[in-house]
Amino acid sequence: MAESTCCSNVPRRSAGPSFDPITGFTTTTGTDQVYAIKGWYDEQQLAVPAAGGGVQPGAVHGVIIPNPVLGQLNQATDFHPTSSKPWVHVATANVTGPYSSKLHLRNGDNKIYLCYGTAIECHVPGPVPTCPPSADGKWWAKIESPYWLWPFWLSHKATYRCVTQRPHPSVKIPGTVRWRWTVDDETGWIRCTNGCCQVN
Repeated sequence: MAESTCCSNVPRRSAGPSFDPITGFTTTTGTDQVYAIKGWYDEQQLAVPAAGGGVQPGAVHGVIIPNPVLGQLNQATDFHPTSSKPWVHVATANVTGPYSSKLHLRNGDNKIYLCYGTAIECHVPGPVPTCPPSADGKWWAKIESPYWLWPFWLSHKATYRCVTQRPHPSVKIPGTVRWRWTVDDETGWIRCTNGCCQVN
């Protein structure tokens, strides 16, 4: 109901991005809510550094949409399906221009993946990112950004980041995603098991 009330002027989306299949999980009926109802997805002008310090809204518009099966992934092992293909496509961020944040987003659809395991188990290439104290080195993110090879071929460049996972065992968290303001720029918040994963 939220998308039709006077409290929101965001038009209902008619289609969402395609997602890589996840071993053992299938999309159920009614999952168009992840792209049709704001609250499941998130949308805003992305932050850029302000002249006087801090951040302010910039020119790039961003929409981040969760995988429809994200709410079904309740175990850490669900985010590491196989040893040969450990990454799970959890969200897609569509931006209207290059956004030179820590996520290295480029114009178009940027695929966001999570993996549970060590850097070696998740096939994170060197040099491995230095993780902040809040990250335990057991969760990792990969962002595949679109990159056009002249003149017609579309390829992707991957950026790897540490992830901070904050469990909330007493709260049932739906399969949603959010943009998250930080001191320097924008990052993402993604539901992982029954907790929140922040891409650092």
